[in-house]
Amino acid sequence: MTTSQWRALAAALALACVSGLATADEPAHAQVGAWGLDFSDRDSAVKPGDNFYLSQNGAWFARTDVTNDKPNAAYWRDLRALARQRVTAIVQAAAADRTLDADSLAGKAAVFYRAYLDEAKIQSLGTAPLQPELAAIRSADDPKKMARLMGQVAGAGSNHPINLLALPLGHAMWGIDVAQDADHPDRHAVYLQQGGLLLPGPEYYLEDQFADVRHAYQVYITHALGWLQWPDAEPRAAQILAFETRVAKASWSHEQMSDVIRTHNPMSVDELVRDAPGFDWRAFLAGADLPKTDRVIVDAKDAFRKLAAIFADTPLSVLQARQAFALVDARADVLAPAIAQENFQFRTQLLAGQGGEAPPRASRAELALGTHLDEGVGSLYVARHFSPEAKARVLQMSERMRQAFDARLAQSSWMSEPTRKLAREKLARMRFHIGYPDQVEDYKALRLAEDDAYGNLQRSDAYKWRRKIRGLDQPFRSGSWSLTADYPNYNYQLATNTLEIPAALLQPPFFDLHADAALNYGAIGTLIAQLMVNAFDPQGRHFDASGRQREWWSASEVAYFDEQVKKLSAQYSAVEPLPGLHVKGELIVSEALDDLGAVQIALDAYHQETRDHPPAPLDGFSSDQRYFLGRAQMWRAKFSSNFVRNQIATGANAPPFLRVNGPLRNTDAWYAAFDVKPGDALFLSSQERVHLW
Repeated sequence: MTTSQWRALAAALALACVSGLATADEPAHAQVGAWGLDFSDRDSAVKPGDNFYLSQNGAWFARTDVTNDKPNAAYWRDLRALARQRVTAIVQAAAADRTLDADSLAGKAAVFYRAYLDEAKIQSLGTAPLQPELAAIRSADDPKKMARLMGQVAGAGSNHPINLLALPLGHAMWGIDVAQDADHPDRHAVYLQQGGLLLPGPEYYLEDQFADVRHAYQVYITHALGWLQWPDAEPRAAQILAFETRVAKASWSHEQMSDVIRTHNPMSVDELVRDAPGFDWRAFLAGADLPKTDRVIVDAKDAFRKLAAIFADTPLSVLQARQAFALVDARADVLAPAIAQENFQFRTQLLAGQGGEAPPRASRAELALGTHLDEGVGSLYVARHFSPEAKARVLQMSERMRQAFDARLAQSSWMSEPTRKLAREKLARMRFHIGYPDQVEDYKALRLAEDDAYGNLQRSDAYKWRRKIRGLDQPFRSGSWSLTADYPNYNYQLATNTLEIPAALLQPPFFDLHADAALNYGAIGTLIAQLMVNAFDPQGRHFDASGRQREWWSASEVAYFDEQVKKLSAQYSAVEPLPGLHVKGELIVSEALDDLGAVQIALDAYHQETRDHPPAPLDGFSSDQRYFLGRAQMWRAKFSSNFVRNQIATGANAPPFLRVNGPLRNTDAWYAAFDVKPGDALFLSSQERVHLW
């Protein structure tokens, strides 16, 4: 979509939203405080050097309850709720306007939304929408047919969202994707991923702490198969859990999967057939509409052989039952309300730790729309809620941080001159995607129907998959995004050397045009700088300026870097968010290194900007103090113990308090700003601090 098309869309939306729905009941997200800081959140009884996170957020933390109905509270969750509310209002306005061209972007969104809201129609259909796919599952009565079926499920039968930074659930034995080729960044490649698990990770099948989840999962499978009237639902559920447990034992851990070198294994299909016998790979690829593919990139290479053997050793009746359950699990929200409710109880209430009632049908319809017509929804959001001035300011800040990081690279004492040169080249060639992509999909060829919510999901998934596989015959487009403009998040793309900050994230307290500059640099500035450092962290360092995966550091540089990685990992592993539950430092160390570099680089950039006009204190806070307070305020959050347990077990993200206290206790300027001394709980001697960038 070109600039002129964006303007045309904005004009169309202005007409579509004259009812006022686009802004009705929208929570106020105006500037925080007089200059960007919420003083009511602060706890003056907490010394900054003992717990800087709580010194800024302690009063809010004390007055904020997390319950089964509201298990999480955080600024970024507020932003996501705001974005969802804005999109819902836009879509509701479009859905109410029956004069819209059904083939336009707003018209397609309206059709999808109205069909999803028609719960009476969905209930009246019962299992009818599933019957063609159930028939295909029943007819997969030999290993080749089952492999082909799994290819269909993993390809056109799965949603491949661009706005969630996550792979689809393992509804098939393997995941499949078409993405930029890390060996040849100017083209696409077919990627195969270990799959087969419908719980969040291997530990959920193997660790005692998740015994309650496994029990509930088996009950959920039994009920879903019973709803389908699948034969022997209860024993089949036990067999499915046993099968996935075998898969979990053979699968790579989250720590192993975070290694970008070990998970990048290009090979021919012939080599894959020889390396992992027991599964018909050519039938799988044919099922995914990729029959001519002769080269793939696999992730957990050593696990593939074991997983293929498990497939070959599992009775087809068990695989068929599992695929039937996986079908219900994937489409539950457009099936009978009873099965949708059970899916919510298991996946949202138990796994995600979110209690209370299921969200209203309208909210779920908007979420499904945002997942299946993701780029289109982002377009609608931008046309209504994006500020060009915000984009210009954030781009200006980004360039300042590029200059600040370049200065640090130029002075790096542990890098050789050739490596410094290559590192600075990589930084110079880094792309900044701020706000929204220049071109987005218009979905012209996607057919949607007013009375077919289930079919709309099927067709949109297949449409996105066909679009992906068409990319195999086309050069990779450097302007591609991995996020959508309406989803408040941030990302760095390794292979494209591109950072992304969507429009929906450019809201207070992350960014505010009218706030104190120190607060903005401490908040959105540190997120942008984090993405820059991502290019040189334990994953990013394996990619060069062009996005090609290769080694360009010397052995001595790698040794020094790894020493700092271990040092920081040990710091984080010592932290115990819940009794007996330690942070997995080795799993989150990349993020920790990114945070540490970001805090230092963004502060340098702020100092550059204010060099000729030193800022005066505000309410007794110096400019450096305000900068660090901006970082602490941005990460204000409180989670339920279940959420923390899941995050520590499976995630690559540190608890929010560590996103603040962790990097700051390694930052010399923070000690000076708040007079942190030996004896303070967060104090580290200069020798104990990690010094990298």
